[in-house]
Amino acid sequence: MKKQFLFASVSAAAIMLASAAYAGDNNQTNINQIGTNGTVTIDQSGNGNTAGLSSFSSTTAPTISDSLVQTGDQNTLSLTQSGANNTFSGAAPVSGTPGSVVQSGSQNAADVTQSGTGSTVTLSQGGTGNGVFNSQVGPEASPGETDVIHQSANRSAVTLTQTGSNNIFNIDQGGGKNTIGVTQADNGNEADVAQGADATNGTITLSQSGNVNGRGNWAVAKQSAGNGSATTLTQVGSANFSSTDQLGNKSSLNLFQNGQSNVINGTQSASNSSVTIDQDSSGATFGGSNTNFSQVGSLDTIQLTQTGSSAAQVSQNGRNNQITSIQDGSGHNLNSFGQVGNNNSLSNTQTGSSNTLWATNFAGAQVGNNNQIINNQNGFDQTVFLGGQVGNGNLLNVTQDNSSFPADWNSMTITQGSSSAPSTNGTILVSQIGGFDDLTVSQSGNHNMLTSGQQNLSDSATLTQSGNNNIISNVQFGNTDKVYGGTQLINGLSLDMAATQTGNGNEVNTTQAGANETLAFTQTGNNNYLYNGQSTANDTLTAVQTGNNNYIYSNQYGGQSGLQFASLTQTGNNNYINNDQNGSNNSATVVQVGNSNLVFGAQNGSGNSATVGQYGNGNSAAYFQSGSGNAVHITQGLAH
Repeated sequence: MKKQFLFASVSAAAIMLASAAYAGDNNQTNINQIGTNGTVTIDQSGNGNTAGLSSFSSTTAPTISDSLVQTGDQNTLSLTQSGANNTFSGAAPVSGTPGSVVQSGSQNAADVTQSGTGSTVTLSQGGTGNGVFNSQVGPEASPGETDVIHQSANRSAVTLTQTGSNNIFNIDQGGGKNTIGVTQADNGNEADVAQGADATNGTITLSQSGNVNGRGNWAVAKQSAGNGSATTLTQVGSANFSSTDQLGNKSSLNLFQNGQSNVINGTQSASNSSVTIDQDSSGATFGGSNTNFSQVGSLDTIQLTQTGSSAAQVSQNGRNNQITSIQDGSGHNLNSFGQVGNNNSLSNTQTGSSNTLWATNFAGAQVGNNNQIINNQNGFDQTVFLGGQVGNGNLLNVTQDNSSFPADWNSMTITQGSSSAPSTNGTILVSQIGGFDDLTVSQSGNHNMLTSGQQNLSDSATLTQSGNNNIISNVQFGNTDKVYGGTQLINGLSLDMAATQTGNGNEVNTTQAGANETLAFTQTGNNNYLYNGQSTANDTLTAVQTGNNNYIYSNQYGGQSGLQFASLTQTGNNNYINNDQNGSNNSATVVQVGNSNLVFGAQNGSGNSATVGQYGNGNSAAYFQSGSGNAVHITQGLAH
């Protein structure tokens, strides 16, 4: 074994060069340089070489006097080790922090290169301005590499600790089962770390803490094409930024940020992999948190948790993937950007005010079969825009609840299928609890089901289905609720604000429990069925069926105050209407145009009126009125 010890001391005005070059195995170099503008260059080739350990005993911990140490300002260190099981380390820090003291002072720079298996680097920089880059203590990336560590072999390790402000570092590793551990404390730090294409089972652990008065930290972590990779990144401070890229199966990313203006950007191209993101900007005076992340692969998961004002854009392309998002606070925005593939799921929970679920991409919120979106918003001024689920057997389950909040005004816009890409066996389950809520739903395809519920006053629902054998079930509990749609023109009849079903064998079940309710509905196609139940006063039903074998059953029971209104129109063959009104001052208008039609109606109360018009062959009408001051008028003929 060769042991070399070099002690170099320089003044502030002088420049000292210390160089050591050794070939062979088990070399050891120790340099202690004190002063300004100093330079250390070490080149070791062979196996088992050491730069910086104790020169006196292999069992004695290194000290400042017998290790590799630079003390002073604007010093430069360059180390090259080629071979296996090489080590670069300094003295243990006085404070007991991780790493080893190699450079202390201001504006120092280090460049370390190791090639060989089982090599380690342990480096600590203490002071301010190490690496020089400043840019007003900003989180923006540095213009180039200043501090550099290169390792290109298996089972290599880097441990880096920096204390002070304006520190930067660039670390890259090539090979398998390598580890990188970085700790940076104070303002304006940057860490750019990478594990190369052959870096299987690599580990990156990066921790940054900034100062509340500073602009924050910057971190970039990349793992390229190595299976079983893991990255853990923690940033605590203000205005933090991180960018992560991972390529390789069975990999994981764990990202945590707590600060004023947190930003996470990243991609993961892998299968059987996971991403966990936790951002907390509660109490922030500016910014908030922002996540932009995408996954490509199968059996992948994204777990997102955001506290405070935040926004997220996440996407997945593949099958059997899952996105789970929890956002707590005000002003959240989750844009899922869509999932492409089969058997994918999105689960979103938002609590607070002014939150938004905006799920769409170039083709739709979800494109594929057997996908599901489950959304739960608890608060007011909430918005859901799900711009299309395209595929078969998909599920949308969306809830908005503002019953525990002082304000109202939630809205939903949901689309499942389209005219160019109809969906089959789709299900939409919608619930809104609160006042002044708005619901717009459109389903295109066959054998779909829409179930909607609204509870409280002045809610509105716009419902549209096109296709065959579809079902709509709607329940509204409250006053001044409406079910309606756009203006329709059917057989010369202009019907404003009518919800629609177009196709064969469709079914509508709707219940409204409250005063001043409105239902306007049209069905176009064969074998359609519409049920309406309205309970309380001043309710209105407008229904039109165009096609064969249609059936309308309406029950309006408003008590003695009554004031119910029903306008029912059927155009086609073999149609049947059963209209029942309970209360006073109700009115019903029934029109049938076609063959073999039947009307059955009943009014119980006083001051009610019924008008029936049947135009065609084989029609019959039966109307029962009980009470005083009632009137019925029936017209049957060949032309209308």
